[in-house]
Amino acid sequence: MRNVMVKVSSLVLLAGIWLCFGMLACNDDPVGPEPPQEFEDYAVYFYDAIHNDGNWYFEYHPLTNEIDSVYLPLQHGPVVSADGKTLYLKNEARGTLAIVETESFTVTDELPYSAPIAASPDNQLIAVFREGLYILSTSDYSVVFHDSSLGGGVFSSYGQSFYGTSGWETGPPLPFAFKVDLSAEPISVSKKNFAGGSPLQVVPSPDESKWFLYLQVEMDVHIFAVYDVVTDSIVFRDELIPGYGELEITPDGKYVFYTNPGPGLRDPGPPWVTVFDVEANRIQQRISTSDFLPEPYQNGVPIGQLAVTPDGRWLVVMSARSFAFLFTVNIRTMSISNHINVGHFSLQGLACQNGP
Repeated sequence: MRNVMVKVSSLVLLAGIWLCFGMLACNDDPVGPEPPQEFEDYAVYFYDAIHNDGNWYFEYHPLTNEIDSVYLPLQHGPVVSADGKTLYLKNEARGTLAIVETESFTVTDELPYSAPIAASPDNQLIAVFREGLYILSTSDYSVVFHDSSLGGGVFSSYGQSFYGTSGWETGPPLPFAFKVDLSAEPISVSKKNFAGGSPLQVVPSPDESKWFLYLQVEMDVHIFAVYDVVTDSIVFRDELIPGYGELEITPDGKYVFYTNPGPGLRDPGPPWVTVFDVEANRIQQRISTSDFLPEPYQNGVPIGQLAVTPDGRWLVVMSARSFAFLFTVNIRTMSISNHINVGHFSLQGLACQNGP
């Protein structure tokens, strides 16, 4: 009986060894290459603002570098819903806000507001303008909040707050930045002035412990600044001459991108996007558009507007002034992977959905 037991045990042990080898063979090699990942080809929208009765609207896909266009009797840059299924556009002729379905580009409804501002990443809220800031519920477009003294801005990463600057289309200087705490009962508003300049744009970090600011100091002098909420102090600043750009943050809050294109009637700014490393609190690099274009653009073109896809994989940047180029930056490698000449000369309103 003992010999039988030994033989059976040996067979079990041998089978276990072969099972282990089989499992290793079936599993991914831990030191081999990763299997290819599939990424969603998010749509990035913009428009050509040269028409009085409407505009050409474009849908660009950074993964495939493909672009489509449609003519709509609407004005203003689009705001994209968090799920990407809806565009909010200004219908200037009717004085309303048009709701456009992205599958067919048809207007499904209109709201009594004059312009879209931003959509929340959770798809629950939209900010619009009509004699001040209105925040609406997307379920029935009822008013959640209104303040006639506040202007445009963005929602926080979780839609619990709205950040912006005072005024709307009034031009600089804008005297303060503000935060609307939508989670408070009742909803509260806090305002903040900055001695170093007038805030033109404010974007919070995902945990809202930092504000990333685009400030105007004087006509052609702007500043990118990082405001630390806990210490109530500016912890980083970068002077931008001539300025007139904007900033965008990655969904994970690791990087902030900002531009320095200059105004349309004077000399252009540099042909690059600046990358700010949030954790290190320093400029990581500048991504230049030079050497990507044929003559006479071989020295690059100034960059104005930015859009980050919600997966944090792509940064799409738009040339400023009368140039008509789009560049796609691979955020993982911080390098330009694609570019395209759109062929129109008044491109504006670059926007992408901010939810998955």
